[in-house]
Amino acid sequence: MGCNPELISAFLDSELDSIILTEVMDHLLRCDACGRTLDKLATVKSVVADRFFLPDPEDLTGSVMSAISNDHMESPSGGMIAFLKKIGIS
Repeated sequence: MGCNPELISAFLDSELDSIILTEVMDHLLRCDACGRTLDKLATVKSVVADRFFLPDPEDLTGSVMSAISNDHMESPSGGMIAFLKKIGIS
């Protein structure tokens, strides 16, 4: 296997099947240039992930579930049948 930056990127992203993965790992152990490329790509990936990570607001799941629960959904005045008749569906 020769030097291939696309395979190094795929290696870093865990996108390789087991056969190609073994070949890329063997190559990385022997090739200093590709080892440096891997280090640079890993650094870029880490910096991007750190800069663009947005933590979930506190209790996001709880507030979403509360908003969609049946306890908080209001029926149209007079119930669903009356509402459907009012808008001409029934």
